[in-house]
Amino acid sequence: MTPDDHHQLNTFFSTFDIHSLGEGNINAGVNTLATMLFTVANISRPGSGILNPDGRLIKAGNSLLISGSLSSSLITDDVITELRLCQNNITAQLERVKTTKAREDTADRPKFIKFAEKNIVNQSENMLLSMLKEEHGGMSSIVDKWAIVSLSPPNPAIDEIVSSPKIVVSASTPAELSNLLQGTHLSHPLALHGLNHTSNTERMSDLCTGLMSGRLADGDNGKTAQGYLIITDSDGMLHTLAKNADEHTTWLGHMLWLVDGNAGPELPNYDPTASPLGNVADKFKSALSRAFGKRLNHKSEYPVIHELDMKAAQHRWVEFLKGIEGSLPGISGHARNLLATLVFGALELTSRYTPAAGNPNPLSGIEAFARFLIHRMVNARSVMTYSAREARNDQLKERIQQKLKDGPHTVRDLTRRFSRLAAETCRQLLHELEEEGKVTDIDGEWSLTNSTTQPLTLEI
Repeated sequence: MTPDDHHQLNTFFSTFDIHSLGEGNINAGVNTLATMLFTVANISRPGSGILNPDGRLIKAGNSLLISGSLSSSLITDDVITELRLCQNNITAQLERVKTTKAREDTADRPKFIKFAEKNIVNQSENMLLSMLKEEHGGMSSIVDKWAIVSLSPPNPAIDEIVSSPKIVVSASTPAELSNLLQGTHLSHPLALHGLNHTSNTERMSDLCTGLMSGRLADGDNGKTAQGYLIITDSDGMLHTLAKNADEHTTWLGHMLWLVDGNAGPELPNYDPTASPLGNVADKFKSALSRAFGKRLNHKSEYPVIHELDMKAAQHRWVEFLKGIEGSLPGISGHARNLLATLVFGALELTSRYTPAAGNPNPLSGIEAFARFLIHRMVNARSVMTYSAREARNDQLKERIQQKLKDGPHTVRDLTRRFSRLAAETCRQLLHELEEEGKVTDIDGEWSLTNSTTQPLTLEI
């Protein structure tokens, strides 16, 4: 990363007090802050995001995978627990209302709880009602009317919220999670799950891919659910899954990895100072409760929209992701909304904060922060996959040298003496050994050099 990136990160880290969020560990603080910003965006209504002056909306929301004991512990305490508390409090309040109303409905006395029979309807509802009543007049055709109906769902009535208040769902197994994802509020859940040694990657692959892509069936009436995941991995299962990647683990690449450790890039020389925001964890709790309030607002059909000119920044972001494709295939699509998600979360977190004279704008350095997160994912994945590949290659090179002790071999001779060793891989390993000065090629036959006294030995 450039010196300018480090300067911007310093500003951003200071504004959001990364040092305190990570309890002194900068990497864990980075992971905690990113999760806070993503979480506020992820529980917002479908269609929430950043609106550019040209009318283009960049939707906010991304899934996360947090791997490592420290970050998982901090995020569980400071983010996931707060999420569960908000959801549990709302559910408990609504359950109490349902119980009281049911008791009152059977009693012969005045009712204290009564759900409004009439709700404020939106344009789509009005159009549907006019068609059902077979009202005539106006210039709109039936096609146009149905087009208007398709533009938005009905405003949620309070009794519907009482019967279906699930925004955050949490489960320990894929089967439990699959059941809980049915009938969520606005068919737009935030799912919490933990990786463990019993995780069924095949089932998780179908479930998570379906949820993130919006192809997950929500009942049998044609509705589909689209949402996000926050997955914690305190035992480091990600390392094992990344090493043994197959078609059932591709879904892992559809989310941002926030990993403990020092895989890089190098952190800036960060000097912890008091945040102008005050206690960032408290700011998050306040933003989270307001986000639940906006999500459950039964008087409005509208998502949360922040108007901000991000056009140039988004173009830079897409170009940056294009350069990362070689290291993270598919990242251009999976992380396209990541910068907007961070901006959305930061705006919500600081919505009641006005920078004093001399203090930076809370968004200062957020582009550098977004790039930093992607570079960390690239490096973490590289460490996980590279070490496994190198270990296998080193073992093969050792065995090749042992075979060459019997005399010169061609590539074809060697591949015949190995099971499942492709000729191209064999040729590549021989060239690596040649560069190390351990083998030599004479007219297509490979042999040990005089300086090779013994094969490479490994400690595994």
